[in-house]
Amino acid sequence: METVMGHPRHRETAAQLRASADPLETCEALAWLLELVEGRRVCIIGPRAGGQEGGSGCEVLAGPEAAVLWAASRGVRLHYTTGDGDLDPLLASSIQAYTRVYILHLHGDNWWVTTPWRIAGFMRAYSSQVRPAAPNPVLAPLGYTDGDRAAVLAMALEAESIVFQGFWGQPLARHKSWEGSRGVKALKLKLARRVVEEAARYMGYKIRMRSLSGEPLWLEKA
Repeated sequence: METVMGHPRHRETAAQLRASADPLETCEALAWLLELVEGRRVCIIGPRAGGQEGGSGCEVLAGPEAAVLWAASRGVRLHYTTGDGDLDPLLASSIQAYTRVYILHLHGDNWWVTTPWRIAGFMRAYSSQVRPAAPNPVLAPLGYTDGDRAAVLAMALEAESIVFQGFWGQPLARHKSWEGSRGVKALKLKLARRVVEEAARYMGYKIRMRSLSGEPLWLEKA
């Protein structure tokens, strides 16, 4: 994916070197997640999840940073959130209230956001889309976009099934401090679909349901 979007691999590796992940804290966060996720239904909440509909029938609530807006509107906490720290400042300041574990993705242009998340008592772990080349404990490779990383992590933790709610569709990024290019975001969603499908094939998950436009909606462990 780095070559598709023009991200140099060496910047991804440099970001890993800058992270000061604590091995014990990382293991504790992952152990907590494994015990929670294994054998359960995980819902990946997207920016289009409805207030009443989103989260129904879910044993584990997860999603990209956009899901924090949904969690805040419902007054619930996500079990884990995947992101790269480029939230709207107001939402970033309160993300601890709406997620139990934050999986912070390291890439070449966001290494500076890792420091503010080093808060005592707040579970976090770092991820990367290139294989670890540093002594720091990093989850890698773990997908490309925030959303597909949430799904791939659920598969790695052996969830019984994974359901996408309000995830696919036209790009929507109300949680960001900038809108970015819709064309780039649309391409990222296409790449996310490919990542989810390939990860499902590799890790033994069957796609039981798709959207009208073909995106996976329901995955189940084979």
